[in-house]
Amino acid sequence: MFRLLLLLVLLSWVVPLYAATDLVSQGIAEYKDESFEEAAASLEKAHSQQPDNYEAIFYLGMSYMQMLEFEKARTYLEKASAMQPEDAKLGVYLGEAFYNLHDYKSAENALTTAIASGGASARAHYFLGMTRYAMGNYPLAVESFDHAMQMDEAMKVKALYLMAMAHRNMGDQEASAREFKQVKQLAPDSFEASQSDAMLRQSLAALSNFHINVSLSEQYDSNVVLAPASSGSGVTVTRSRDYVSTAALNAVYNRRLDNDLGFSATYGFSQSLHRQITFYDVQAHHLEFTPYLNLGADQAFLRLSGDAVGVDYRRYMGGFGLMPGYVHDFGDNQKGTALLAYQRKVFFPFAKDGDALSLAAAENRDANNYLIGYTYTWNAPQKGMPLKHALQTEGSSLTASYMFDVEKAGGSNWSYFGHHGTLAFAYPVWERVMLTAVADQYRQIYRHINTSYNKRRSDVLTTLSPSLEWKPEIVGGSLKLNYSFMRSTSNIAVYDYRRSVVTASFERAF
Repeated sequence: MFRLLLLLVLLSWVVPLYAATDLVSQGIAEYKDESFEEAAASLEKAHSQQPDNYEAIFYLGMSYMQMLEFEKARTYLEKASAMQPEDAKLGVYLGEAFYNLHDYKSAENALTTAIASGGASARAHYFLGMTRYAMGNYPLAVESFDHAMQMDEAMKVKALYLMAMAHRNMGDQEASAREFKQVKQLAPDSFEASQSDAMLRQSLAALSNFHINVSLSEQYDSNVVLAPASSGSGVTVTRSRDYVSTAALNAVYNRRLDNDLGFSATYGFSQSLHRQITFYDVQAHHLEFTPYLNLGADQAFLRLSGDAVGVDYRRYMGGFGLMPGYVHDFGDNQKGTALLAYQRKVFFPFAKDGDALSLAAAENRDANNYLIGYTYTWNAPQKGMPLKHALQTEGSSLTASYMFDVEKAGGSNWSYFGHHGTLAFAYPVWERVMLTAVADQYRQIYRHINTSYNKRRSDVLTTLSPSLEWKPEIVGGSLKLNYSFMRSTSNIAVYDYRRSVVTASFERAF
């Protein structure tokens, strides 16, 4: 009787063990047969019965890697690596998982450790190169790509293309051009060759840390509106048609201080000249300084800005702003930006003859503006290259944003809170021709009874704006045709208007 009981106990322990072993074998066979979902299901059952089975854990991680579920893959591959830390190849797989999760520091550590432990392979060096490229460490990225293409001839085109991209970002135009030309010779029909050709046609100005854009435009305006402030409050509507010439200059300097820290500085100037109306010519100056910190794939920034607007060469409005923000990378070419902002605006009103105006207290437009908002951006992925590092040529994109702002003005007639929503998309309709469209609505609800009209003002400004941009190769710049329709709906007649603007412009980078 005792032997029978002992046999039953042993069977109750051995049978699940054999069942789990069979599930592991089944899962491995399904993985090798590229039935990754079935493999994951079998191996999950095996893992629940045998939590310490190395093969179940390893192949679970690899199955989830193939299914692009990188967070689950990382979890199981880390467990497998802890069980067999001497397995250098496992370190390479773990590095790939970290890379695809945009945890570049962990990816670099896993891949360098694996290579030092004997896991050096073209694949390991290639992913280490892409990791270092993502971190902005271009010299070491070049070394890794060079190792990859020396070890595997089949990887040469991809590695050489990314070497050229790294040299481009380092400012080494000669090496970059040489490598792009080699890519075109080695694989003339490849994706990398088409991107190399596009890079070789780019102006050198676009490859430097400092560049200047100059644009000239001619526009027809069906209802001239002066809107010097960043918001729509306080616009002056002339009810007049006119043709307007505008010249604009925008200078940008970018500097990376190390792998994680950098800054950008921008100066912009524009001048408009009306043909028929003898006033309302606007001069605008804008300054920005933005330090930023890279946090893996994410980024935190702090934007400092200053504005000065003149009308007919006299001061009209001045201001400064402070905007902290955070950019989160969701992967799959999706990003979200959360931001806060503060802006101080000071107005210097004057009459048409240039004399300063003495305004009633309720008309004081000097204001503090507070804003909170979020923007979502999606860009179509490029085919044939790792998503994070494919050359971002002009392609389809979608942007949606919402901003809530509160303006506290010195005068009761100008204090309001607003809701601002924008939806925009871009789509390449032909080679070198981009179609963009923007739909924008800004709803402003004023906080007090207007002393002039004896009612509480409420405005809704809606804008629809399609445009076509063409970048002819022989011109070296871009030609743009834009149509904007604006409808301001207000319960006060003077702020209720329609406006159509047709603009043709030329822009060139230097």
